[in-house]
Amino acid sequence: MKKRNMAITIAAVSAATSVAPALAFADTLDNQVIASTDANAVNQLKGEIQGFLNTKYTNEANMLKDVTYQNSEKQNLTKAVAGQCVYTIQVKCENAKNNISNLTDMDQLDVALAQLNNTDNRFLNIEVIDNGHNTVNGQIVNWKEGKYTQEEVQALLNTPLDKEAAQKALATAQQNATNAANAVTAAQSKKDAADKAVTSAGGSATTEQKQAAAAAATELTAAQEAKTAADKAVTDAQAAVAKAQSNTGIEDVTKVDDNTVSLTLKNNKTPLVIKTGDTILNLQAPIYSQDKSGSYLDKDGQVIAGVTTNEQAATNDNTVVTGFEVAREDLQTAQNGQPSDFEATRNYGVDYKAVATTNYKAQDLYDSSIGRFTDAGNQLYKFIQDYNAIKTPAGNATIGDVTNGTLTITFPVDKTEAMKNSVATNAADGAFAKTVISGSNNDLTALKQALTNNAPIKTLAGADRYDTAVQVSKAAFTANNSAQNVVLVSGTALADGLTATPFAASKNAPILLTGKDKVNDKTMAEIARVLPANGAKNVYVIGGENTISKSVETQLKAKGYTVTRIQGDDRYQTSLAIAKVMEPTLNGDIYVAGGYAEPDAMSIAPIAARKGATNPILLANDKTGLSTDQINYISGNKAAKSYIIGGADRAPESIKTQLKDAGMTNATERLSGADRQGTNAAVIKEFATADNMKNLYVAKSDNQGLVDALSAGVLAGQTNSPVVLATNAVNAEQQSVIKAKNPTITNKTQIGEGIAAQVWSTINNLFTK
Repeated sequence: MKKRNMAITIAAVSAATSVAPALAFADTLDNQVIASTDANAVNQLKGEIQGFLNTKYTNEANMLKDVTYQNSEKQNLTKAVAGQCVYTIQVKCENAKNNISNLTDMDQLDVALAQLNNTDNRFLNIEVIDNGHNTVNGQIVNWKEGKYTQEEVQALLNTPLDKEAAQKALATAQQNATNAANAVTAAQSKKDAADKAVTSAGGSATTEQKQAAAAAATELTAAQEAKTAADKAVTDAQAAVAKAQSNTGIEDVTKVDDNTVSLTLKNNKTPLVIKTGDTILNLQAPIYSQDKSGSYLDKDGQVIAGVTTNEQAATNDNTVVTGFEVAREDLQTAQNGQPSDFEATRNYGVDYKAVATTNYKAQDLYDSSIGRFTDAGNQLYKFIQDYNAIKTPAGNATIGDVTNGTLTITFPVDKTEAMKNSVATNAADGAFAKTVISGSNNDLTALKQALTNNAPIKTLAGADRYDTAVQVSKAAFTANNSAQNVVLVSGTALADGLTATPFAASKNAPILLTGKDKVNDKTMAEIARVLPANGAKNVYVIGGENTISKSVETQLKAKGYTVTRIQGDDRYQTSLAIAKVMEPTLNGDIYVAGGYAEPDAMSIAPIAARKGATNPILLANDKTGLSTDQINYISGNKAAKSYIIGGADRAPESIKTQLKDAGMTNATERLSGADRQGTNAAVIKEFATADNMKNLYVAKSDNQGLVDALSAGVLAGQTNSPVVLATNAVNAEQQSVIKAKNPTITNKTQIGEGIAAQVWSTINNLFTK
């Protein structure tokens, strides 16, 4: 590596990129060594590594080839790579105990950098290894397209076409093989008889007997050779049948010239022309004529009844073949003078020098116009809080005075190791010694006030959805309000968790998120924090093993927790299973939302979780409404009032009749709007008061961000508050309802990052005189 001898200034090192990360930087740090005190270089290094981490295979598993590998027992196994990082990133430290074999997030790199010192860990090396990737139709995949050679084009002329002829040839070959086997049996019997005659005669055997035995042996040998040839003919015929059967949709192949063939496709007047240099096709994966809804069409463009899958299409005489899928070839390493499909391994070096100084601008940390930290500002605020929570003789971070357009924050000691499972930030990284913020004195004074006393708008957000749930849990369950249980839901499959909020509230429990196979360290640390050491250690897992596997239970039990799983066959039955364990009071309400109307369930969740009045949410099918089991449950509990949340397209009108038949004597009320935010407004209008809206919570309304609203329901329910769903804007219905309640808002809380400043600007302006 070469030593870096000049600083490089870049505009936005934290910008996420889905293109090859090295292209984002005019001067990459690959194969260079930087000093840990070079703030610009460290930021660029992080930007490049973040770019690699952001480059992932498509989430569409059907677009990828399975990866085959060998386990420790030399067994060949496959693993899915959908959504996984394209690169393996290894961090090798001078002190080997700090090595990272597979870097997965920037927190790990922050820790590795902070562990650099002037004694036993002066240097670290980062290797970025390409696992093989290619871009097809804008998607990153782990295969490539091949190109036909002239020989491969001409080989298409040998494509077996006639299945019936191949099957007849096989039948003939099998009969010939049977005849040959019978001939061998007869020849063997003849030889055995001739041999027996010679043996019985002993020394007096005649010449004729000996000649007969020799002739029988010759005849047997000939019969055996004929049988071998017949058996091979059967094998060849079977292969021909297999090829003919696998040839789906090709009726004829004709030669155009030495580089071109023409394929006549099933029920298609337009031939498929293949030339040397064209992309290789998988002729066993036909593409059938279908309309926009996916229905299979015949040659006249009419829908073919009873054909709903490619397997059925392959055997139906009326389907039309329009082409074939592209063949997927393995990526190759360099060989025989051919270039590699893999990028060369990148190497980065960092050398310890001295304590780093991190520089910011005030406007990049705090928006004083609305009173809210930016994402980076919230990370810095969180970092200071978590840093100060770790008690050491060196003391807390010091926020200095605003002097000549500068605000300096000093961190007297490296507390990284103690903080790594509690903080998710890279805002004050390096050796955590000094952060220098520049700006106008007014902006810096407002920022210092927010850092010291929290901003008017409090943001509960982490590096990802899992950490955001942890931050919400910390706000909801403090030293003066410890939890009695924990509810764990999937961080990737929202369906099962939709109705978990009132259950969690009834158990005085936070909702935390887990991956399918593992609870991450920060979530595990929060479970340990929130459950008192001498109290109950109950963790409720919501959903089946397809979303949260058995290994999560094992991990929790190994820590001494009692694990109870609540699940149903689907989201509807899971909502019923949760309702049953809640044991609602007879005077409680019951809420029904569409099973695929996640925003509607999120709107009612904090209401269903109100302190002292937790009530279940049932999910209904958008076509058939409530199930028989759900109706029987309602009949047995006689709720006081029922609400349907959302429009009739997601929660059908038939639910009203079902509720009435189940014994609901009060009229069922539907709360809905033109869209998800309109329904949110209807819920707020029905249940919110000026008093309980003193605590105003805002969470994202888009599909990706709804998971943050899930964790917010328990917190909002503690003060009987609703949650406003808005990612980019507060719509007219929400504005009207909020203003009509005329609350005196004393606490504003944002759940998760990514909510537009316009949302809070609009809310603030609603009460401006």
